[in-house]
Amino acid sequence: MTWIVGTPTVFGYAILVSDVQVTFTTRSGQQQFLDCLQKIYPVSKSMLGGFAGSVKIGFRILSELQYESSKLGDDQDWDLETIANSWWPMVAKEVFGKSEAKERDLGSQVILAAAHPSQNNGAWPQTDVYSFSSPDFKPVKANYRQVASIGLPNARYVEAINKVVCNFTFMQSSMAEKFGPGSMLAFALGRELENFPLEGVSSFFQVGIASRAKTEINNFIKGVALPDGTIQEPSFPITAQGLGKFIEICKVNGIKLEAAIC
Repeated sequence: MTWIVGTPTVFGYAILVSDVQVTFTTRSGQQQFLDCLQKIYPVSKSMLGGFAGSVKIGFRILSELQYESSKLGDDQDWDLETIANSWWPMVAKEVFGKSEAKERDLGSQVILAAAHPSQNNGAWPQTDVYSFSSPDFKPVKANYRQVASIGLPNARYVEAINKVVCNFTFMQSSMAEKFGPGSMLAFALGRELENFPLEGVSSFFQVGIASRAKTEINNFIKGVALPDGTIQEPSFPITAQGLGKFIEICKVNGIKLEAAIC
């Protein structure tokens, strides 16, 4: 299980927030949990992608989009609205269908967030967020009042986050600082997990911002209040950025890569 949420904003950038935990199944059938994986990545100049489900398939699908993006000219970028409703779901479906049966059994979900390369919504670039789920990867579009969510099966948590993006403070923070609303979402996700813990979902989050011709990803650390009134910030875990590094972390921890799910 994982938790990635995304939302467009009217101020020219889209947001993804992701936890970093992976669930492994041992040969005896027991589950192990490790905070070790970055799940959101730049996939073009103006677009971020994230994945849930099979770790192997997730990396393969995002790699396909990164490869297609590498063919674009310096002044070109994808219109997410267009690719989400044309060729992209077919590519994801093909990658999923060619993967090992054991990995397909884990399922696959992808979320994409982007700023339009040329089209504006008023004074700011248009932004979009879409999610896709195996086996068909049909596009599901998020609006400005409702987050897209992958990995998390419980609607109650999503409803709690939707209240955040509808809050006036969220809109104000969007105007003031682009990482402000992303941090608000990450804080809200962390608060929900404190109140209602979920097995397989980390309390550490990463915040991604997709704006025109620029993507950024930052770690979010929620401070812990100590009895003396001070705030302690825990160390952010080492997270693999890419399948190769993830394989290394698995080897160091004596964990099998097969059937790793997030």
